[in-house]
Amino acid sequence: SYQWNVLEIFVSVYDHALSKTNILDGLRIAPNVRGIFLSNESMVLAYLELVKEGRIDPRSLHVAGFDMTPEIAEAILEEQLVFSIVQAPLEIGSAAVREILPLLQQHPYQESEDLRVTLIPVVKMGKHEVLASQKQAKNGEALLFA
Repeated sequence: SYQWNVLEIFVSVYDHALSKTNILDGLRIAPNVRGIFLSNESMVLAYLELVKEGRIDPRSLHVAGFDMTPEIAEAILEEQLVFSIVQAPLEIGSAAVREILPLLQQHPYQESEDLRVTLIPVVKMGKHEVLASQKQAKNGEALLFA
């Protein structure tokens, strides 16, 4: 079992104001919380807006997110987020094509009920990784995020 208590709260992906309210409600329900994981870009951006409004002190929490945008990268550099988990969309698309092409090339096409699982590693982007990624971008190399 985990060595910490977990509080799961619903946060709307579509209603930004509701996301902010739900984050604050979660922090009120668990006032001694030391860290939160924000599981999508909308949640991270709602949290960052609460920080900007002065309603959350980022120094009082260890906050990690999921996804990467220039705003999230900036928040990591400013230490409002500890890190963010980033998917590899090119690798996800490539894996999907590798899985589906052989199926589509079957004549006649035969449906399969076999469950296929392909694990695609994610990248933890902390301050060091964001700085390295920015340096790569200046050198004309591809970024992990747009």
